[in-house]
Amino acid sequence: MVGAERPYSWFKHFHECGLYPVVITRHWNHKVVHINDSSRTDSSPLRIEKHEHGEIHYLPYKGTIRDKFISLFGNDRFTFIRKLLTFAELIAEFISIHFSAYKFLFTYAQEVIKSHQPAALIISANPFPQFRIGYLLKQQYGLKWLADYRDDWTTNQLNERRGIVKKLLLPVERHCEKKWVRSSAHFISVTPVYVRRIEQLTGVSGTNIYNGFEVEDLHHPKTKKPDEKFVLLYTGSVYAQQDFSMLAEGLKRIADENSFPAEKMEVCFLGATMNFLMPENVKQLSDKLNAFGASCTMLPHVKGEEFFNALRQCDMLFFTRYGNLQGIVPAKIFTYMGSLKPVLLAGSDADTIEHLIKPYSMGFIANDGNEVFNAVKSVLENPLRVASDDDRKYISQFSRKHLAHRVAEIVKQKVAV
Repeated sequence: MVGAERPYSWFKHFHECGLYPVVITRHWNHKVVHINDSSRTDSSPLRIEKHEHGEIHYLPYKGTIRDKFISLFGNDRFTFIRKLLTFAELIAEFISIHFSAYKFLFTYAQEVIKSHQPAALIISANPFPQFRIGYLLKQQYGLKWLADYRDDWTTNQLNERRGIVKKLLLPVERHCEKKWVRSSAHFISVTPVYVRRIEQLTGVSGTNIYNGFEVEDLHHPKTKKPDEKFVLLYTGSVYAQQDFSMLAEGLKRIADENSFPAEKMEVCFLGATMNFLMPENVKQLSDKLNAFGASCTMLPHVKGEEFFNALRQCDMLFFTRYGNLQGIVPAKIFTYMGSLKPVLLAGSDADTIEHLIKPYSMGFIANDGNEVFNAVKSVLENPLRVASDDDRKYISQFSRKHLAHRVAEIVKQKVAV
């Protein structure tokens, strides 16, 4: 799970700062390739992994009534009953912990607190209803806690709330967010803009901790491709606000000026969606590329060596701004720079993303099709160009080890006191 990489880095590195982490999570013994896979039950017995530097407690996940219903009948049968159960659980989630899908984590956390006497608690979300656990444990044990926002919650502008139920729930969720997070000693989030918004909403002080990248996973040389295609790679989710038209314009000019054969240009989306359907904006890009002979492919989400092999084989990594939204920093930006590959921002946000890319000498910021053309042509003409020592020094501040040390200091200075 991508969302687990951030807290897992804390588990790996906290001991270097004198902290002994005890992690409570659920079993994930199946692949998550569809959104409903995250709700699958897992009756595996409790497993505790003990290491010199920490512990991980894997709990069975019995699931909610809705989860069990989907497991039995799937997502396409008895849709009215499924939607009714979903509605009921959305409402009940905010009434009491006893109706929550995360009650099992709360109950087990009480046992761990009694046996381990922890100095502090960290809760990493989404799912944001887990923040209630921090609120309740603070009430019950006086245990100070740190809220980790991997995204923003009710201040989120990227994921549009569609449907009357979600819109009606917004004031309820906002009330809960303020109530629960105000009991925390501090919070951290992944962009400076998110931090400012959450501070304004809750009145709690926060710190920006970017997502970062694992150094040992990257920095691999390019694997030579037998077909010698020029591949531009995009990894992760695609959102409706993203516009890929200037990318198509720039690549078309490459083909028109015979800078590189169109049939050997490929734009690849890796793990762009969990429902196996091509997003509309990607389909529009694909149509434009196909019109002049280039290609667009979509590959399913992969992880581990398969993912890093895709990074090694590409020639350039790219992403775009999220429409007119500000302050959104995709986790992929750090993986991109950490790979020491050329990185193209095809449509600048004139904000945080541009600020992060500018110091990286292999980064290209384009605001129209001509600038995309110039960036791609530069890489085509200098295929052996490598990142500088200054680049390596710059991106080292985004290593997950370095960021885990920062979180550890926050825990010691602001929470475990």
